[in-house]
Amino acid sequence: MKIKSLLTGGIILAGFCAFFSCHEKPDEFCEYGFSKGLVVYTGAPEADGCGWTIEIGSVAYHPLNLDVLYQISDLPVLLKFKAEGEDFHCGFRIGFDYQSIRITEIRYHGDDLRTLSEDQRDQYKLDSFRMDSAYLDEDWLLMKVSYGGGCREHEFNLWKLTADPLNPERIEIGLSHESNADPCYGYITRWLVYSLVPLREKGKHEVTFMLRGSPEMSAYFGTYTYKY
Repeated sequence: MKIKSLLTGGIILAGFCAFFSCHEKPDEFCEYGFSKGLVVYTGAPEADGCGWTIEIGSVAYHPLNLDVLYQISDLPVLLKFKAEGEDFHCGFRIGFDYQSIRITEIRYHGDDLRTLSEDQRDQYKLDSFRMDSAYLDEDWLLMKVSYGGGCREHEFNLWKLTADPLNPERIEIGLSHESNADPCYGYITRWLVYSLVPLREKGKHEVTFMLRGSPEMSAYFGTYTYKY
């Protein structure tokens, strides 16, 4: 009996450990943790679309409670959710059925701002792209960009640039783009999300920076103040 109790206790403890370890950091394969998702707008249901969906891996779901803050097509997110209700049916000509889910927690998903050093200048690629819009939301900088391609992976990174010797107090941020010599001519539009936490300065509660625009733009895209 004692051995059986120990085994049972060990199994329960292992289950609890697995449960809580799933919450320690986002993990797309963890049942109780976060999943990586992509918010996609498929068109208005009354016009044969299916409204907002969230793609997780190769499966698309119908969110019952997607906050308007996250209703941005092609927005990368991390979320926790549970299946709820009947499947969502949409599409008049070709019917689609999506599993309905209720989101219990959602946040933006993006990379950190990097700091460009003198010996990293070769990583600051400026292949052609267009910056359509940019705005701050708490610790995040969201940018909508467009570019030509469709056949190869495009790499974007956000950098804190090296200081201007003539104005060392000014902070400049720039977006790099590596097209990997994409030979195709499709017009791609997507949202990029970056954490500005690395920009924080000790003893301050806000940082003002200038955001550089697209390679073809001679002026800065805008000046922003990050408050934390």
